[in-house]
Amino acid sequence: MLTIWSIASLLCLSITTSPSWAGFQEGLTALEEGNYTKAVSLFTPLAEDGNFKAQFNLGLCYHKGKGGLNDPQRAAMWYRLAAGKGDPRAQYNLGLMYMKGAGVGEDYSQAGRWFLQAAQQGYARAQYNLSIMYNEGLGRPLNYSKAMQWNFRAKRNGFVKGKNNLDHLGFTRTLADFYKSD
Repeated sequence: MLTIWSIASLLCLSITTSPSWAGFQEGLTALEEGNYTKAVSLFTPLAEDGNFKAQFNLGLCYHKGKGGLNDPQRAAMWYRLAAGKGDPRAQYNLGLMYMKGAGVGEDYSQAGRWFLQAAQQGYARAQYNLSIMYNEGLGRPLNYSKAMQWNFRAKRNGFVKGKNNLDHLGFTRTLADFYKSD
């Protein structure tokens, strides 16, 4: 008789030895080795099947443009798919693309939207960028309190620029005030 543990073990074994998992791992290895063409060929069928990790990595390949694969529109497309599934790295990178107008039209409001989604998941770089957007009124309403709060979150999550930027935000409230409202 199969126990719950043996069924769970078989399920885990089948997932980690499935062809899609092996293809994804091979794709990561190809990325690490700098073989972007091979990585794209391995990630593409997985991404087309809806694998958000493969979608993110395809976006990265086309975004970074390594190996002659520079295609910002394609990068944005793959990031958007992964971002729509909740991947904070894809949300952050898509926000950067909107900030710079790379592969998409420059749109600070859209950048702020994607940074906010990533920031709410604890992605420190997005938290830092969101603090700057609130501090400068870029795509977000000018709001020093929110700028400071997001900056503190970035700092708390280990983003070094967040630590250095606190002096430049120019606030008068105390740290205790902001942690109370967090």
